[in-house]
Amino acid sequence: MNKIVRSVQAGVIFITAVAMIGCGSRETSTSESAPGVPVKIIIVEAQQSAGLERIPGGVRPAVEATLEAKISGKVEKLSVREGSLVKRGDILITLSAHEMQARLEQALSAERQSVQDLERFKKLLPSGVVTQQEFDAVEARARLASAGVAEARSMVSYTSIEAPFDGVITKKLINEGDLATPGKPLLGVESQNLFRFESDVPESVAVNLAVSQQLDVRLSGSEHAASGTVSEISPTTDPNSRTRHVKVDLPADPLLRSGQFGYVLVPVRKRPSIKLPERALIERGQLEAVFVAQEGRALLRLVRTGKRDTGEVEILSGLAGGESVISEGVAELKDGQRIEIK
Repeated sequence: MNKIVRSVQAGVIFITAVAMIGCGSRETSTSESAPGVPVKIIIVEAQQSAGLERIPGGVRPAVEATLEAKISGKVEKLSVREGSLVKRGDILITLSAHEMQARLEQALSAERQSVQDLERFKKLLPSGVVTQQEFDAVEARARLASAGVAEARSMVSYTSIEAPFDGVITKKLINEGDLATPGKPLLGVESQNLFRFESDVPESVAVNLAVSQQLDVRLSGSEHAASGTVSEISPTTDPNSRTRHVKVDLPADPLLRSGQFGYVLVPVRKRPSIKLPERALIERGQLEAVFVAQEGRALLRLVRTGKRDTGEVEILSGLAGGESVISEGVAELKDGQRIEIK
């Protein structure tokens, strides 16, 4: 019973749609002797075509970092500003080192004393003046003193913040005289000539991708496509957007800038495809149809369309290869109207 109801409902919807697009009328028998409306037709062909999905995204640096201090200290010297080019190892920020230097001097003094004690106990141990237990304790203190010196040297080195790689300063979040603390961002740096294109690709399209695959990337403001290489494909799908994050490494180009918008062209599997000139398509609201020429009459046919490009529209369903579709003169046609093919 439910199947019958659904069939009736589907029939009603189809008839209503045809009536809406076909202006609610059909040629009657009174017009049998009337001359046909002159039209032009095209014979459609279903072809296997590999489509290209345009997925939006943006340019990101291949390498980027946010620099932070490992210790607290006053910024004594800031050697860069936004836009400064830096080399790996360049000192970008110098923090006050007075306290750390004092700790290092104390550690060095303690180490010198412990080394002297250890040498003295080494000479006394064979004569039995000191016990083995006493010698072991002095030796342990010497090792601890050496470790204290190494730690103090590390703390002093933390007062100089260096560039981790060759690049450009993109953010300056601190000034000379400010207090730097662990966890507080100080500078942003990113690679200058190494970029990648990042995009969230629908999972239905991402299945066509593989690491090392070559893809064309088109950027806003650029007339040519850059050929990039897929470097990363997220193994998981975002549960909300149903997409997977994909990164495409781009070749070096002095015109590339972080943040540029564009899209990547992803080839999808081949499928039967019918294309028509857009002028053959009739649109009424969300309904789309074409007129098929059959036995001297124009018959309205609902279709489902896909992509549109350079005056053509892809027909996903509603037509079969070999059918005659009216391509010109459709504006005033009615369903069932007599036609004359020019």
